[in-house]
Amino acid sequence: MIAVSQLAHGAGARSTVGTLSEVYDLVRLLYARAGTLHCPACRAEHLPPYPSTCSKCATTLPLAERALFSFNGIKGACPACNGRGTEDAVDPELLVADGSRTLRAGALVPTLKRGYIVYSQVTMEVLDDVCRAHGFTVDQPWNELTEEQQNVIFHGSTRLKVPFGKHPLESRLKWTGLTAKPREEGYYKGIIPTLEETLKRNRNDNVLRFVQTRSCRACQGGRLRPESLLMRCGHHDIVTLCALSLAALRKWLPTIEWPPPIAPVAAPILARLEERLALLDELGLGYLTLHRPSLSLAPGERQRIRLATQALGGLGNVLYVLDEPSVGLHSCETKLLLQLLFRLRDQGNTVLVVEHDPDVIAAADHVIELGPGAGPDGGRVVYQGPPVPAPSQHQLAATAPVPASHPEIHLTGASANNLQGVDVTLKLGALNAICGPSGSGKKTLLFDTLVPALRQRLGSRDKGGAYRALTGQHAAIKRIVVVD
Repeated sequence: MIAVSQLAHGAGARSTVGTLSEVYDLVRLLYARAGTLHCPACRAEHLPPYPSTCSKCATTLPLAERALFSFNGIKGACPACNGRGTEDAVDPELLVADGSRTLRAGALVPTLKRGYIVYSQVTMEVLDDVCRAHGFTVDQPWNELTEEQQNVIFHGSTRLKVPFGKHPLESRLKWTGLTAKPREEGYYKGIIPTLEETLKRNRNDNVLRFVQTRSCRACQGGRLRPESLLMRCGHHDIVTLCALSLAALRKWLPTIEWPPPIAPVAAPILARLEERLALLDELGLGYLTLHRPSLSLAPGERQRIRLATQALGGLGNVLYVLDEPSVGLHSCETKLLLQLLFRLRDQGNTVLVVEHDPDVIAAADHVIELGPGAGPDGGRVVYQGPPVPAPSQHQLAATAPVPASHPEIHLTGASANNLQGVDVTLKLGALNAICGPSGSGKKTLLFDTLVPALRQRLGSRDKGGAYRALTGQHAAIKRIVVVD
């Protein structure tokens, strides 16, 4: 029995469309067995069997094997980001609470009520000594400090040595049961280096408040070590290939001109790739890229990928149990889903689906209906047999049209994930609905772009998806409530 739920089981931070669909496993195999190895020194090309040193300049070449193209293993993963493709960096903007205040009055977020700035490692009086060595004090408004002076607070100073610790000696002398010792002395390290050291030890929530995740500067988000990029198929390294959409990859692979010794090796791998890419394309997923993180996928996208993997597995005499596979799908996508379920059935399997969608129920061979009500009013079989026509659905009563005078907000140029320069207008004091196929960008537009943009106007430092402008009467919004 295989159970396929709506949850993102196995979709961890390292999981991608390529790994989830198993297409990347075939791509790795293609590069390891049929790629052309380029020498980094003289650009000489080497065909399999790959030499350990370049025949032209004697440069040592990487061992071409599948592990070289795995970002989940030490042989292939970028050493800088450990194969994640991203790195954490402290964002100075997230440290500033109110630039009009002084350091002593709480200009920075990690300031306690008694005035101590967490992660500074020194008292306010000691920090003032450091500031005075650079020509300013802790009692000047943050916004009036020069960038160089602000960098002293953020990145430290070597002008003078200071005692570390948040409690001065006179305070520690009052403690009972402890012998006060002189504090360790050294140069003021700065808040950001201290945060970065803490981050390396423990990615705790207190530190992550001040961190932004960005593409790894070493691998540019490709996740692999530089040696992996020396292997080419059709003049593309594996990172460039993974940036193609599934549909584009499907069209491009047959155009590669393989050297005669490699063509017989590549042919069976290409056939398996075509079968898998064709099914994913037919399921309406051709716009996805192999390097797209699984956690960024909509539930409908993720579930179709997992079902496609099962359908291509060729298993028979298996009971498949699916929990509402149509959730989040557009009606056109439900038809694609049904074709996939029919394929699983026709392979000699039993497909058991928990569903509410009338189209899916109508397509079943056998229906078991539980009821008659929900919760404690249910639990009994009220019908069992072939599908019957669904009762006519009552249409919602039309509401009064929204007056043209209602205030509006305009979000323009939204471009995160699948959004391509989307402009949207929302009316205030009204019910707004956004619909579209799974993966079209509904969640990205609302939860990942619009909500952070509005929260920024309310003083939050939320970092959301990219957009060009937010205009209109958004000042009328005083509170945002998110129900996910």
